[in-house]
This record gives sequence, C-alpha cells and structure tokens, in this order.
Amino acid sequence: MCHWQKTTSPPVRQTNAAANQLGLSPGRGHKAGPFAEMLLLTMIARLADGLPLAASMQEDEQVGRDLQQYQTQAKQLFRKLNEQSPTRCTLEAGSMAFHYFIEQGVCYLVLSEASFPKKLAFAYLEDLQAEFHEQHGKKVQTVSRPYSFIEFGKKHKTALDSETTTGSI
Repeated sequence: MCHWQKTTSPPVRQTNAAANQLGLSPGRGHKAGPFAEMLLLTMIARLADGLPLAASMQEDEQVGRDLQQYQTQAKQLFRKLNEQSPTRCTLEAGSMAFHYFIEQGVCYLVLSEASFPKKLAFAYLEDLQAEFHEQHGKKVQTVSRPYSFIEFGKKHKTALDSETTTGSI
C-alpha cells in the first residue's frame, strides 16, 4: 500500500505486490504501439463512496478489452480509498500505472504506460482537477447517479485526443 504522505510529497512508486494488496491484479500487460507513453483512461470519482462521476477512455480495438479490465480495477480502487489515503500515489499494474490525486473529496485517476513520466501524469491530474472543480465542484456531493458528469468526460476526451495527437501533453 502507499505510505501516508502530505500533499506536497512526491508520489510513491508502488510495486505489483502493493497493487495486489489493494486487490488489483497486475493485468496481462500492454503492447507498445500508437498509444505508447500516453494517457489511456481517465476517471473521476467521489471519495466518500467511490461513486464514478466522469470518465474518458482512448478507443482502440487492440487495447479496448485491456482498458475494460483496468477500468474495473480503477472502480475497485475508488471503493478502497478514503480520507486517510495518500493524496497522491502511483500504483503499478504490470506494464501500466495508475496515478491518482485526491483533492476536496474527489479522486482524479489516470492510467498510463508505466514508463510515462509521473511528473506529467500529476500535472495532467492537477489541470483536470482545476477544470472539474470550477465546473462541477459545488454539485459533487449532491449527485446520486454514477457518471452524473459524463459530458465533462466526453468533452475532456476530445481535448485529450487532440493533445496526445499533437504531442503537447
């Protein structure tokens, strides 16, 4: 499991053993290709109950099934996180890594190739948090349906696709 850290601490690099302790399976791995070193899955959930609020996923036939498996693992992780969890953490799962950032009762998570720079992953999550909080922060505690902010995920996926295509992440 992650070691407890303050918000200003750098993210903790976790191992497959730590992922297994959280109930995450390492997965089958992921072949490098056009999505190498990119952000493949982004999810936002309420910390108190793990309710998914928004999500976006890269669409590709080769990675589609693997991403469904990782999305399931992300949902399991959301249910295990709480107020005492580290605010920033990286969990390796095979050749992939989950990076998450908790702020104001919301968990922002991204899945990337394990080789993707953590600094960029957390910068992405901080930008995501700022945008999501500005648009929906006051409504987070009042929603009861999963993916209540799915439009944010769809809009964000379009922006992410254009950023990863141009290499500006």
